[in-house]
Amino acid sequence: MRSALGKGLDALISEDTVASVAAAAKPQAPAAIPLTKIKANPKQPRRRFSEESLRELTASVKARGVLQPILVTLLPDGNYEIIAGERRWRAAQKAGLAEIPALIKEGTEIERFEMALIENIQREDLNAIEQAEGFRRLQEEFGMTQEKIAQIIGKDRAVIANTLRLLGLSEEIRQAIIDEKISAGHARALAGLEDPAARAALFQRILTEQLPVRTVEQAVRDHKQVAVKGHVRGASEDKKPAEVRAIEEDLQRVLARKVELHSNASHKGWIKLEFYSLDDLDALLARLKKAG
Repeated sequence: MRSALGKGLDALISEDTVASVAAAAKPQAPAAIPLTKIKANPKQPRRRFSEESLRELTASVKARGVLQPILVTLLPDGNYEIIAGERRWRAAQKAGLAEIPALIKEGTEIERFEMALIENIQREDLNAIEQAEGFRRLQEEFGMTQEKIAQIIGKDRAVIANTLRLLGLSEEIRQAIIDEKISAGHARALAGLEDPAARAALFQRILTEQLPVRTVEQAVRDHKQVAVKGHVRGASEDKKPAEVRAIEEDLQRVLARKVELHSNASHKGWIKLEFYSLDDLDALLARLKKAG
């Protein structure tokens, strides 16, 4: 199915909404609205604005003005709330403009949120976590299914599901996505790793070794194969003394991988170190030999 994102924003808005906009402005043309009468949408999907990017846009606005109108909706008090284009609005403020071109859109809260989400995704302005939070809001506040969200956004349902899974990652990993320390591809691969310790260890390796996405995906597949073969600790083996757990955790932090320590009554035992590829094994062996 051809992606709806390629059809433009108007193709994703209902005919009733388009008709109402056409009736409100004859002909359909941007209005010059004073910046003082416009306010940000507190629930807009985009949460993070790059200061460097905003400075560049401000310089462009000073030189050429605002080339693309923002989208706003009229509020009962006569002011306007931004549907999409907050970054352009901020740049216009910093550039010292008095007015900004805007298209006035009508519609319900959910229709306005849909337009904001679509516009930001079309412009690639949302990071993966912001997209996931936007999808979750459509689910929780507006009762949408993943299939319905996929239809509106113009993506496959699997994309929606995989994006939502990112919200189950640790706060540290989510923040790394926002800060662009790891890519959305890295994050999706990590989300497929159910073992929290192994996931945390692999995440640290991504940061320290700059692992490419394909390497991380292979590491996750390898880990799952090991788990299927029974090499991952079972629930029956989970009754370890606190001091053994502490040693395992220390080694996991140092070696950036899952570690298992087992000992018997005569204080004999073994240590298992997990590796995620042949290259990873070579790196681990080199590190152990160097330590020796």
